[in-house]
Amino acid sequence: MGEDLGRIKSLPLSCLPLRTRELLSCLLDTPKIIPTDGPVKLPRDWRGLADLVNVSSERAAYIRLQPQKTVKVLEIWQKDSSATVGHLLQHLERLDRFDVYDDLCDDLKDVMSKGELLDKPQVNEQNQIAINNNHINNNNHHNNTSSNDEEREFDPITFDDGPDYEHHYDAFVLYAKEDQKFVDELLTRMSAEGFQLCTADRLQPGHATPYAPITKLMLERCKRIILICSPDFLLIKSNKYYSEYAQAVSI
Repeated sequence: MGEDLGRIKSLPLSCLPLRTRELLSCLLDTPKIIPTDGPVKLPRDWRGLADLVNVSSERAAYIRLQPQKTVKVLEIWQKDSSATVGHLLQHLERLDRFDVYDDLCDDLKDVMSKGELLDKPQVNEQNQIAINNNHINNNNHHNNTSSNDEEREFDPITFDDGPDYEHHYDAFVLYAKEDQKFVDELLTRMSAEGFQLCTADRLQPGHATPYAPITKLMLERCKRIILICSPDFLLIKSNKYYSEYAQAVSI
């Protein structure tokens, strides 16, 4: 038992398969009224986990509108390559969620016993493929060559992209930073009505420039473009470029 727990704690967080992430969402997404003990009171749910892994308040506000909140927290946190399941277990202890601690360990032991988890990936890309293969196998797809080809074609751009899917939006919002307050209100109201909007703030880090990922989002993943026109907006050259691009491709 101790050896199994040691292996589980050493797993990179990005190794968590889809079924385990969804289990954690089922257990942590429901808000808890009573906070943790101690001088720092933390919510004993996904909000407390988000706080412990330093998810920004802006992202937390966005996550609050998502159907699987804990899944989103994990997706953001796993960008830190040093994050492990052991760290997750420590945070669950800090949140007084020993019930989730036990369920997580039991689930991962089951996954590992079935050989469905690559617990020591050589590089992040292989780890990502391991997660996808686990998900694909659960859906009775057995062509490893095909799944690897699909993985190479997958292009994560925003924080909403999951381990094995590209997120699509109702619209991409172009605006000037000076209009941030208005845009925040727009995002909140539109999200409350069920619309999913994307902004440049949703981009994952690592892009040389924002031009390529934003134009790809506009062309392939967004149904509409929303322009927040203002004097400040008109002064930004990149906004002019994106506006003309949207017209050129008839978005």
